[in-house]
Amino acid sequence: MSGQREATREAILRCATTRLAREGIEGTTLLDVAHDAGLSKGAVTHHFASKDDLLDAVVLRCAESLAARLAALPGEGPFAELLRARCDALWSAWDGDLDDARVMTLVGAAAHHDPRLRAVSDGAWTALCAMLSDALDAAARSAGLRPRVPT
Repeated sequence: MSGQREATREAILRCATTRLAREGIEGTTLLDVAHDAGLSKGAVTHHFASKDDLLDAVVLRCAESLAARLAALPGEGPFAELLRARCDALWSAWDGDLDDARVMTLVGAAAHHDPRLRAVSDGAWTALCAMLSDALDAAARSAGLRPRVPT
């Protein structure tokens, strides 16, 4: 993807995240996002064919942000410190970006009534939980600990 195309896509995602956090899923339209990004609706639909596609990309972006925080944590050291660091990262994951937390909360709530959103939300959280599990398993093994519960 070209640099300009990627920058436009990222601007749309940032504006969509902000708008979704402020107005909610039902209160956000592609036209609103286009206006916030200083683009035409056609420019937005060039990148995201529908509001559902845009919402899916926003959820993925929020999940990737959390995954990047987890991946940046140290992989070696005393197990208790590694566990604490991962728990702290999860609890404070969105300290600097409350819009991400609001969007993930809105999607989580809407997922109870919308099977498509449930699949998107479940996929994002399943991937994050697997990443966290793998990291903790590796940390436990490096500390000489063996899991008691079969995986």
